[in-house]
Amino acid sequence: MLAACGLTRPVVEASGDDLRLDRLWLALERGDVEGASGAAAEVHAPGFAERARFDALALAEGRVAALTRAREQGSFWRARFLASDARAREVLDEVPESQRGLAYRLEDARLSPPQRRASIAGALVESGAGGTEALAVWVEALLAQGRLADADALLDAGPSTARLRAARHRLELATGRVRSGVRGLLDDLGAGLLTTSGLQLLERALQRVPMDDLEAEARRLLRADGERGERYERTRTRVLAGLELRAGHAREGVAQLARLDVRDPVDDRLARRVRRRAGLPVPDDDGRPPTPEERVDADPQRVGGRALLELRTADEWSLAARATYHGALVDGDELDLDGFTAALDAAGAHLGDGVPRLAELPRRGFGLFGELLDTTGLAEALPDAFVLAGEGFLLPPELTLYDRVASASPDLVGDDGEHVRYTRQLVQGMRVPGLQASRGADFSGAGLVDVVFLDADQVLRQARRPASPLAPLPPEAWPARDTAERRALDEPLDTAERLLAAARADAGDDFARRVLEALALHEERHILDVQHLLARNVFGMLLDVLSAGGTPDAVRAEVERRAQLDAIRRATDPRLPLAHVIASLRSDPGLPGVGEHAAGYGELLAQLVEVLDEERWDGARPLSELGIDRGRVLVQQLWRLDPETLRALAMAVAL
Repeated sequence: MLAACGLTRPVVEASGDDLRLDRLWLALERGDVEGASGAAAEVHAPGFAERARFDALALAEGRVAALTRAREQGSFWRARFLASDARAREVLDEVPESQRGLAYRLEDARLSPPQRRASIAGALVESGAGGTEALAVWVEALLAQGRLADADALLDAGPSTARLRAARHRLELATGRVRSGVRGLLDDLGAGLLTTSGLQLLERALQRVPMDDLEAEARRLLRADGERGERYERTRTRVLAGLELRAGHAREGVAQLARLDVRDPVDDRLARRVRRRAGLPVPDDDGRPPTPEERVDADPQRVGGRALLELRTADEWSLAARATYHGALVDGDELDLDGFTAALDAAGAHLGDGVPRLAELPRRGFGLFGELLDTTGLAEALPDAFVLAGEGFLLPPELTLYDRVASASPDLVGDDGEHVRYTRQLVQGMRVPGLQASRGADFSGAGLVDVVFLDADQVLRQARRPASPLAPLPPEAWPARDTAERRALDEPLDTAERLLAAARADAGDDFARRVLEALALHEERHILDVQHLLARNVFGMLLDVLSAGGTPDAVRAEVERRAQLDAIRRATDPRLPLAHVIASLRSDPGLPGVGEHAAGYGELLAQLVEVLDEERWDGARPLSELGIDRGRVLVQQLWRLDPETLRALAMAVAL
């Protein structure tokens, strides 16, 4: 509707509950439990007050606690916490028409894909209902779609709330208005209105563009800033440590790090930078190559140095790549690999002669599956970078760039007993996102033709993440009246977290290696499947594609199902890849690429639950002996099964 009538500039004013909801949003973003509880208690508008209380409860006690409480009270706000967005929409649709107020319609917008999200929120604003929250949802959807000019027009007319200011800063940095964006972030920092993501934006901008006066102001404001929530405080400490380091204040940087419990890999890399710069020993220094940030730190000619040029090249490529993805996915632009590389080359041309030209790289063709750039020629210009670029099966061209940590060439044995050689790259620090990652999808790695890359950041985050708070007693699975309810997958409660907790406890210090192994097994199956297909002629390829469902989405979903099934079968602890399967039920189906993973994993989980329900795996035992209640939802009880039983279930599912 809005696309037909054109974008308008609504006038909205923030007052009353609009401002209270804005304060709640700020507290939730920061991980400020006390602030969220206080803000939620002040919200009075019908619908919003109930939703606010559940949001504050979810922050304090976890998603499952909020979901369970909402379900016990018969509240339709349980849709906010359901694992499956499709099921959440169904719950909302069950609400009688007479009860569908403004809060309901905004929740409908939140759960919708970006295109529909913008339309719903825009209609609310144009009708005079919804106020600033509807406007914020609309702007955020436009930013997600890359419709920056439209978002700019709306922000010009909107009030100055914390949420809309955050969107403004993000927009300014995305459109090259770096100094203005940083100035706004610093103003918000001084006013106590900055979020965790705002701190991250500030850190990135100051790293890339030297602005000594603004860096000095940032250090002063960050030193004086008070605690505003757990997530915010960790990020504030990390950003300040990095700024102190770059200003030559190594002692102050070390003092900041002493306050930081280093678990996140980004924090860990910063800790190594600060300690190395201060002349202190670096614990667990495993010989990894220095990151671009470390090379910038050590470069006496920082502004004109090679290391900063590498970072800026990655930034220019990232912006240009995102723009082409948006053109392909939203505007329907047709762009081949030649046009894509030309666009990235043009984006980096202003940086000077040291920027490599992607259009000059040779290609590797794979018939039906597209072609890849041969990126070995980038080694001189981008040392220690891993670059993968090409055009896949019915997909737009894309480029991914990470920092390379280590390389290996393991020997993989295929299904027919033949040995398959491929290169495994351990990477970290995504600099340029691929097509799916640019739209919000979270990836731990990928396997393409004869190369696998695994993201060490994702592995370390999972390995170092403190265990999620779980109830002291196991939650009771929901009652099931029939077979359909017993096999339902739409709400797994905290089954994934419980599987991970058990796997972590059993693995001890070996947990990170087991996580990496599970990821590698998934990607190795991709390599085997691709090698099998490439060995066939075009007619054989088409036959395999048709057998997987015919459409590109169906083919990719089947590929992901096979890969994760193989990982569950072969992993040292099958609970790790199974937890990944269950966690995928919470993925947003509106994100490109996520839909295929969620669909493939959903099909796999349904098959595993069916095998369990029918007790038809090798060595099957009655469910009652395994502690499984057949009168309750099975997926919510999978954490009760031992690893070998889970492996046997996977062996009973056809690869």
